[in-house]
Amino acid sequence: MSPLITWLWNYLMVAPHVLLVGLLILLVRRRVYRSFPVFTAYVAWEILSFAVLAAILWKPSASGNAYAAGYTLALAISTALRFGVIYEIFAYLFRNYDRLKYFGRPLFRWGTVVLLLAGVGLAAYTTGSPDGAMTKLTISVAWCVRGVSVRVRVSRA
Repeated sequence: MSPLITWLWNYLMVAPHVLLVGLLILLVRRRVYRSFPVFTAYVAWEILSFAVLAAILWKPSASGNAYAAGYTLALAISTALRFGVIYEIFAYLFRNYDRLKYFGRPLFRWGTVVLLLAGVGLAAYTTGSPDGAMTKLTISVAWCVRGVSVRVRVSRA
């Protein structure tokens, strides 16, 4: 690759996580972590997982299998934290409405079950080696959670 493309690749990989560090500092300084602990944990996890994965990626002696295993683990934990962030958003939105709060909890639980089943179905439907089944499952569930988080953001706008 040309030096410009390499520099651009590294910049686009590092810049969002630098912004996440700034966000984490703001969350701690303004004590927002008390109201949104799962979101704060998610931001901290994204920073930590990036640091570990970047170290693996930039280490010349590291294998592709090590990076793939680390990425799959990081994505699985990140996906679980995203479910928690979505739940925090629902809980925050429904906190003043008792009837909606009782309706929202079962709705969220069933939505989680449906998304997990969709991820399992997508992973089972795709072809490939059985070694990558867990990676496919993790990626499928992560995409389902991203779809829900986009819908939550759009409905708030």
